[in-house]
Amino acid sequence: MNNSLIAACIIIGWISLLLGSFFTFDQLVRLEHHSHLSDWENDGRPRGVFWFPIDYWKNKNFNWFNSSYAHQRLGRIWLFSTPQWMKKDEEAMKLVKRFRILNFIYLGSIIFGFISIIMVGIFFS
Repeated sequence: MNNSLIAACIIIGWISLLLGSFFTFDQLVRLEHHSHLSDWENDGRPRGVFWFPIDYWKNKNFNWFNSSYAHQRLGRIWLFSTPQWMKKDEEAMKLVKRFRILNFIYLGSIIFGFISIIMVGIFFS
């Protein structure tokens, strides 16, 4: 098989995992906003990657910086910690599980790729 074809398949796979993770995160934030508004506000009123609450565009008092910071913070926290509102919501539990799986496969494949490159360089140089 052609090396450039293999590389293209790997890159397409990584992009697919990353986009899947982004869309799943957006679904989680949207679910929190629509069904658990007080938790969403306590989390800093986060936006998604592609999804933005209507207040983001219409309310001049909406704090863009805090929303972006909350978005980044929750993206890391939700990988390892499950808030109470998620534990009580079956849909949220499905989404956070998918979010974690996609992220760990993505990160694991990148780590595996770097280790493979190093090993090839060591053994075949």
